[in-house]
Amino acid sequence: MQLSSAVFSNPAMRPQLEQFYEHQKEKALESLRARGDQTPSEVDIALPNGETRTATPIPFTVDKMEKAFVSFDDWMRLQERLHASSERHLGAAKQGLDRLAEHHPDSSAQVRASFSSGEQLLAYINADGTLVTHSGADFLQSIAQKANDLGLGGEKRVEYLTREIEKALTERNREAPDVTTYADGSSPTKREFAEMWYAHFDVDQHYRDALKQAQASYDAALEWHQKRQDQLNAMQAFFMSLQEST
Repeated sequence: MQLSSAVFSNPAMRPQLEQFYEHQKEKALESLRARGDQTPSEVDIALPNGETRTATPIPFTVDKMEKAFVSFDDWMRLQERLHASSERHLGAAKQGLDRLAEHHPDSSAQVRASFSSGEQLLAYINADGTLVTHSGADFLQSIAQKANDLGLGGEKRVEYLTREIEKALTERNREAPDVTTYADGSSPTKREFAEMWYAHFDVDQHYRDALKQAQASYDAALEWHQKRQDQLNAMQAFFMSLQEST
């Protein structure tokens, strides 16, 4: 049976885990003993100003290494945190890749309403009720805050924002803005919305960059997770060797 991070919170496994801890500790100490004291008597250190100083290094002895080891209980807590963290990071990185796969340039921009003056985009409302402002229209964010205070969500929030933003822009600019609304599910794609309002924005390059970054994050999380899994595999092999020797 494949071990999981749950092994560290299983009281029944504590004796075996302590044996593994002591085994790994002794391996590290034995490795240092086998190497002997290889610390040079003096070393030359190059300083930033170009000067060279001679220093006497402090040897790292077996006694010092033994004192540096954390206690078994601290080691257990550390392992539990490391394994939980690696699983959490891998899951988040996988979700990031999955989201990008769904939200490509030709997927819905999830816009419910846009407000403009001529060729200038002033603001738009996303399907989740968030408000994005441009061109000095930051004052509209107070309307979004008011919607928060009122506890509005879903269609009621979109309707409230659309109505109040149109009113506020009309009062501020003394003329009604151009308002385009989209029924739920009829939003333009990200590419179409960018072509309408962000002429110099390369939506494909932006997506490639985001995908590259997300893939790098996933690869790093997977590598870290694999190191944790390798440790679990080493534990399992050690536990099996204990069973075979009894």
